[in-house]
Amino acid sequence: MAPLAQYLSPTQADEIALARTAAPPAISQDADILTLGAKGYETAVKCKNGFVCLVERAWFDAVDSPNFWNPKNRAPDCYNPAAARSVLPTFLKRTGCVLAGLSKAEIAARTKAAVAAHEIPPPEIGSMIHT
Repeated sequence: MAPLAQYLSPTQADEIALARTAAPPAISQDADILTLGAKGYETAVKCKNGFVCLVERAWFDAVDSPNFWNPKNRAPDCYNPAAARSVLPTFLKRTGCVLAGLSKAEIAARTKAAVAAHEIPPPEIGSMIHT
């Protein structure tokens, strides 16, 4: 992993603006906006509609991806309410593992164990993520 500073946006306002581009304004203006900080993703803007927008980092990709640690790999995502409840927690948990300094092998092992222990639920029916 590169130093954390390389994964952070220049300002929280920059990160919020990019996150909002993941969905049409009619959705993103009333969505939770999460921004990445030293302790993980935190709510920068509280929602009114159940959607959650954020800027994903490379570690949202498969653990065996060659770009997994690429600090320049960023994309805005918006999770509908079903995905915010059932898909997003997995990526937030993975972000915690990344920030704790775990290796890709350790992250993969923890994810596999969490699935086996039913700590990671399947996506809810109707879950959608717009990127």
